[in-house]
Amino acid sequence: MRPENEPRLKADMARTSSVAGAAAAVGIAGYPITGEGPVGDVQTSLGEHNFRPARLHMMIEGVYALGFETLITALYPRGDKCPKSDAVFGVNTSLIADLYDVTSDEEARAKGFESAPLKLLKQDFVLVRQDEAKKVRAERAAKTVPDEAKVEG
Repeated sequence: MRPENEPRLKADMARTSSVAGAAAAVGIAGYPITGEGPVGDVQTSLGEHNFRPARLHMMIEGVYALGFETLITALYPRGDKCPKSDAVFGVNTSLIADLYDVTSDEEARAKGFESAPLKLLKQDFVLVRQDEAKKVRAERAAKTVPDEAKVEG
């Protein structure tokens, strides 16, 4: 049986009406990926563990009609035990976020939740416009695809 205060690997989301911000009460924890097969063999031979750090996957969608790309990313809570040794190297320092304790039921209700305690994640996201994203993708493709492999048209 799981202790009452242990994270439940889920998040309840409350969104502001603004495209610019969101708040979330989270209970997240790291977990192991398979340690079997070729991936497990490589990790074992390197003396590495098979754990992924705690993270909250984010998808900001519904802004396409406003001219913005959908954003899919993950945020990693500061203080996790293994962000510098993520088994799949997914952690970027710009994705590490602070979690704040909300201990007041009044504050929790003001943020759209029934009661405290909870953790609050505050994060601003910068969305890219579709035309800008298309331009950057074309520029990167031009740099990475050898001339002899390019298809005209």
